[in-house]
Amino acid sequence: MAVLLYALIRTGTWILAVVAGCCSSSEDPPGAEEHDEEFLRCAVLDASGSESFARGRYRYERDGHELDVQGPKDGLAKVGALAGLEDAGPASIASIVELAGRMRVAEVEAIVVAGGIGTDEASARAVLAPLARLDVPVLLVPGASEPIEAFRAALASAREKAPNLVDMGVVRVARLPDLTVVSLPGGPRAHELLAGEDGCGLTTEDVAEFGLLVRERPGALVVSATPPRQRGSAAIDIGRSGVGAGDPSVTRALAKTRFGVFGYVYESGGRAADRSGHRAVAEGAWSEELFLNVGAADALPRVSNDGALAAGMAALVEIRGRRARHSVLRTGD
Repeated sequence: MAVLLYALIRTGTWILAVVAGCCSSSEDPPGAEEHDEEFLRCAVLDASGSESFARGRYRYERDGHELDVQGPKDGLAKVGALAGLEDAGPASIASIVELAGRMRVAEVEAIVVAGGIGTDEASARAVLAPLARLDVPVLLVPGASEPIEAFRAALASAREKAPNLVDMGVVRVARLPDLTVVSLPGGPRAHELLAGEDGCGLTTEDVAEFGLLVRERPGALVVSATPPRQRGSAAIDIGRSGVGAGDPSVTRALAKTRFGVFGYVYESGGRAADRSGHRAVAEGAWSEELFLNVGAADALPRVSNDGALAAGMAALVEIRGRRARHSVLRTGD
């Protein structure tokens, strides 16, 4: 596979890495055409329309920006978590296939994707293809990498055969059998959108509306490419510059939230902490707070904060009542 240069922007710093080797109905056009100064918006709270369909063991009912998923329930929510599916080369597709297969074996009740879903329509189609073969809800939260209209075009095509692929820019609250998921779509700052002017970012209004959604659902799992700004030694948002790349306004919005899965700052992939970032949460340990940086699932090696190259990462998250635990998945393990 040809060697590529891939640039990631982190708080104004370019990071070079080397590669080797829903749910919007036809009546419900995407909200990305709404401009806000420097960037498009993909966070929708006024979605119209409804949907009703079944796939596998699950029945889906959408009303506006809320989705109810009915299916088997046992009190333990088990969710697969992905992010960083930007690269669509053969090695990366193989990585996504492997990780999705391991999640299927683990019998997850859903998969959440915290941004990084292709960098154009063709790559989005390619990385969605293995996810479209799953029979569980796949909750896709657009982040900083996706040209939003291209992502939604690819998703609309994939949903013709796999309606369980859910656009979490339109659906903001998904009630699964054992867990509620709340999304915060969009990248943190206009100048950091890898998709440039075709990407979608967060406005003050978006974060405020999100805060209202999560304030009433402290036990929900929040999924976003944009992490909160954390201050402790275990922070999940530390970029290669050594500075937190999270968003302080998201931190404030999550003041009562206990569980979250985030992407974007792939250098901190695999790190888990409490809400503040002062206390690390070890794999397999039950915790009353769990904020997880899931890392990047594609095969593009990225330099981690410890100087090592990391690729092909994902996670399993389990939530029972007021406690959660996680395990990190790595391709080839």
